[in-house]
Amino acid sequence: MKNAGSEINDDNFNKVKSNNSTNNKPQKKKRHNFLYVIIMGGFLFLGVSIIYMQYSYTIQLNKENENILSQIDDQNKLTEKIKNEKDYQNSDEYVEKIAREQLSLVKPDEILFFDLNK
Repeated sequence: MKNAGSEINDDNFNKVKSNNSTNNKPQKKKRHNFLYVIIMGGFLFLGVSIIYMQYSYTIQLNKENENILSQIDDQNKLTEKIKNEKDYQNSDEYVEKIAREQLSLVKPDEILFFDLNK
């Protein structure tokens, strides 16, 4: 035989036990939701970081590409200038100019004058 006081205590114990078990389920669900939000936030942050890094790298590569294209353009201009100079130096006009100025040569029907005052 159980006394009346022990029955009340057993009922209270069962009520407290049942209240604790129902309260644990929402807490576990809240914990799972919180962990899910934290994990998804981490993935979102990681994704945004990767996209930003790729964007920055793309901008850097575009600047380098523009710089290289500018250098190529400069080198093409220099190449054209050298080619024109080479063509001029291979011409009869240039050979005659060098022969007159540096070697003091004249054509057969020309007379050479020297300025002695210089």
